[in-house]
Amino acid sequence: MTARRPGSALAAALALAATLALGPDPGAREAAAPTVEAAMDALEASRVADARAALARLEAEGPADPSLALLRSRLAFFEGRYADAVAALEPVPEGSLGPGWEGYRRLARATRDTTADFVEARSEHFRLRHAPGPDEALVPLALEALERIHDRVGDALGYRPEGPVIVEVLPTGSAFIACSGIDREAVETTGTIALSKWDRILLTSPRAVARGYPWVDTLNHEYVHFVVSRLSGNQVPVWLQEGLAHFLENRWRGGEPGELSPYEETLLARASRTGEFITFEQMHPSMAYLPSAEASTQAFAQVATVVQHLARVAGMDGIRRAIDEVARGTDPREAISRVAAMPFPAFEEGWRRLLKDRGLREIAEVGLLKAEVVDAPADVDPKDPAGGEEDEILKADRGRAEFSRLGDLLRVRGRFRASLLEYRKAEGASPLHSPALANKIARAQLGAGQYDAARDTLRRSLDLYPQFTATRVALGEAFRGMKDWEGARRELEASLYLNPFDPRVRSWLAQIYEQAGEARLAAREAAALEAIRGGR
Repeated sequence: MTARRPGSALAAALALAATLALGPDPGAREAAAPTVEAAMDALEASRVADARAALARLEAEGPADPSLALLRSRLAFFEGRYADAVAALEPVPEGSLGPGWEGYRRLARATRDTTADFVEARSEHFRLRHAPGPDEALVPLALEALERIHDRVGDALGYRPEGPVIVEVLPTGSAFIACSGIDREAVETTGTIALSKWDRILLTSPRAVARGYPWVDTLNHEYVHFVVSRLSGNQVPVWLQEGLAHFLENRWRGGEPGELSPYEETLLARASRTGEFITFEQMHPSMAYLPSAEASTQAFAQVATVVQHLARVAGMDGIRRAIDEVARGTDPREAISRVAAMPFPAFEEGWRRLLKDRGLREIAEVGLLKAEVVDAPADVDPKDPAGGEEDEILKADRGRAEFSRLGDLLRVRGRFRASLLEYRKAEGASPLHSPALANKIARAQLGAGQYDAARDTLRRSLDLYPQFTATRVALGEAFRGMKDWEGARRELEASLYLNPFDPRVRSWLAQIYEQAGEARLAAREAAALEAIRGGR
């Protein structure tokens, strides 16, 4: 961009960008009007009400000032009024802002355009926005879970927001990228699919992620970010925020704090053995910019256990006091030292001992399964629901994949025992467990009427890959075949919190609820089916 000297009013506006670290010269910060600068700082500290009050005073006390255009726009953006955010910048000539603010202008426009047709559903404490159509199927589940998250995270951290929290469900991977400001490479490398920023929560629809993902755990995770930002004025560093969020992300379902997946446990056990940990500095400014999905997964596991150690040493009250200390300007390491009553190096050494005491296992059978974000979700093939279900582990070994494909051909022709022979060859070709292959084996066993064997195959796979949606669905189907309705209900309901868009699951649950006389839940499933099938 060619340098030039703008008029004095616009110069003041440009100076405000420094408060957001969006690109203009940081030295320009001194030229900003203090009250406008304070309002911008309030927004960045998640004090939206303070920024709103400051803007009202500025507008009432003086003539219209072009420097307020950025503040009006930014406030509207934080409040989820994207058309207003874009309109507020119209008096500011295109290209006249620094690169950071022009980037913000593009972000505001992209968000306005992406969400233009969104509809909104409300609960007591949340405003859930989503695209019309299939995403309506997740609304009742999401609002119910969000209210539970509000209460349980509130109990843990001692804070419940007064006003409704905005949650936006982005229908595709491209929509999330456009509205998050995170570039596609970072999203694809680390599997970032949700964000708490600008005083709201952005979530990629599980419909846009191949195989789905634990989207309610993710909502819980991002809500913890939201609360910690509010409590601390957004001063808690990313590594500690992520540790708190991961430590508490299963709070909504009453899980054990600091729960690790088998793959996380494996990476952390390896790091504990080799000493090859990811540093706090490498995690800054965001986990989304770590070099790989493996590094990102290990980093999340590390910081979750750091917070687990802090909870053991100082309790949840100590965690709350540490957040408060950081909010008052205390260095995060010093804040932890104070509440833990020990120097930070001693605290770190205690954390390393905790890892050894936990007896973490390096599980040779588990590997990395990335969340693949897509823009055109594939429908389930009712004739062969497992046929298109693959994973990276199975596809990585050509010979293994060939055995699997031959097994598929035999299975869809009803030759279940013959298909099992080919699947067993594929299974023995690698020490890594493939949950996709386990599902194919289980479906052949179901076809052959071997319900107990299918159940055992799926349970073993679920122990290694608890977030593989197809396993939950197939296990529910196995229990249905065994007429174990309680077991079927348990597994099928669990699958909704990974992927709520499988019409088979919705139909089966509707039948189970009807048989149990639970008319409200049966009606919920019927409405979800209508949304999924395009009835609205």
